[in-house]
Amino acid sequence: MGLYDNLGDKLFYTRGILHYLQNRKAKTAEQVIDLLVSDRIKETLSPACLRHVLSTEGTGWFAPEKLTEVIDTYENSQMYLPGKYSKFSGTGSAKPGDKFVKPGGCLLSSQNVGNSQNSAAYPR
Repeated sequence: MGLYDNLGDKLFYTRGILHYLQNRKAKTAEQVIDLLVSDRIKETLSPACLRHVLSTEGTGWFAPEKLTEVIDTYENSQMYLPGKYSKFSGTGSAKPGDKFVKPGGCLLSSQNVGNSQNSAAYPR
């Protein structure tokens, strides 16, 4: 690969990034970082949770704090559905300290339910 091919590839890549940031309306360095963090968080979501987040966002995007709040609300609303968590009893008998294991291995504690302070929010 020649020198000009390499420069052309970099220019094409840079234009793609600039178009992406312009399309998502990320203008400041903080907005760019928030957008990248939010997109990375979305990559870790289950398909059902991602669909919920995308439908809630509409045509925009949420900063990490709002995104994790929406994810927490969705996950908490799913907690007592049959088959969602391995410790489901149907009686709402969770006690502080009980552990719930989602079918994918994610461990939740009933102490953290509804507490967005304990979410996977990007630290500032």
